[in-house]
Amino acid sequence: MKASTFAKKIRALKPDRSFLAARDLPEEFIEELRSSYDILPRERRAGYSSELAELVNNYTAKGFELFSITFKGETARQNGRLAFANMELDELAINLQDGKVKLFSFETGEPLYECAADGETFMDALYEMARIVADRIQKEEFTDPCADAVRLAQLSGLPASVAFYRWVLNCEESAPLGRVPS
Repeated sequence: MKASTFAKKIRALKPDRSFLAARDLPEEFIEELRSSYDILPRERRAGYSSELAELVNNYTAKGFELFSITFKGETARQNGRLAFANMELDELAINLQDGKVKLFSFETGEPLYECAADGETFMDALYEMARIVADRIQKEEFTDPCADAVRLAQLSGLPASVAFYRWVLNCEESAPLGRVPS
């Protein structure tokens, strides 16, 4: 998915104010939640070879959080990778050697999970994750997290990433979670 498409599709998922207000949620929370969907183009823009770098550097994603994934204000190139987001203290980055999106340990710098074949397919999976959350909020519809993890891995272009998505979605399936080999 292209950065501009991702931003537009995320904005379209913004929860309806009246629905949230009918749930007796505090106005401050409603505003914060709704504004987190406002991924807007920045005034100053530059060209990037990666759509994920385009998204992080040329759009504001302030407040956008998805299953503990928070975007950085801009990408950072270091240790052979292009970091674009965090999951708590761990770092999501594009490995510059193979182009894959991986989750790297804060403590060791080693990859914990492979998340997607590239930045564009990671955005495909992220959008689907955002849609799952939007359905939970608006429709109070909860899908099976294990089935969702399989679908996200397919979208990511990297079937082995199912372990990452199972972990993120808290899938309780009994099969062991595979981590990135050392």
